[in-house]
Amino acid sequence: MANSPTIPRSETDKLALLRHLNASLPGSLADALSIPADRLARLGQASASLDFALAYQTALKNAAEGASALKKEVLNGPVTGSLSLPPLTLPIPPSGPLFEDATGFLGELIAYIKRQPKYTEAIGQTLNILPIKPAPLDWDSLQPDLGCKLINGQPYLDWTKAGMDAVEIEVDRGNGFVLLTIDTSPGYLDTAPLPAPGATALWRYRAIYRLKDERIGQWSAVVEVAVKGI
Repeated sequence: MANSPTIPRSETDKLALLRHLNASLPGSLADALSIPADRLARLGQASASLDFALAYQTALKNAAEGASALKKEVLNGPVTGSLSLPPLTLPIPPSGPLFEDATGFLGELIAYIKRQPKYTEAIGQTLNILPIKPAPLDWDSLQPDLGCKLINGQPYLDWTKAGMDAVEIEVDRGNGFVLLTIDTSPGYLDTAPLPAPGATALWRYRAIYRLKDERIGQWSAVVEVAVKGI
């Protein structure tokens, strides 16, 4: 729905939007959108509180990593004669109680703004509260990102669906590419017999997406894996 609240998913993006709204709304925009002073004050508190909370978390994370590194050096060296405590600098909290439920407040504020008679798409662009429209999918250039690792000596091929039904996987064991499988669930274990014990071979794989039994896009880059007989 075009006018539904548009709230970023990540914490840092939510903070960026709160900061932007706090900087952009006070003044003529707030007057035009009939945003009361107490709501603007809460916006400032939400922005400052989330800013502090994220900085506080980062400071403690860095301190924990420094303490872990210190412990390892105390236990295992190296001996340098210059070991010192890692610094611990905490951010200063904003005045007053910390704001609670910044995400809920952000959704309510955006919904309130979009209900106002003078709200326009241009204002939405100015405030960064318009839904992000996904770019159209370019099926002609769609290409699986094929990965490969060994599980108990057998190649395991990993891929993502990207909205498609399946991938068609081909293998080259030294005589050119041939069909290996059409896989509908990401992750395929090639259980073909391995070379004779002690012998090695180079197996090569490539994949292409399929949708409604039709090939879509381009073949993936070829991945190679050396297998060894057990």
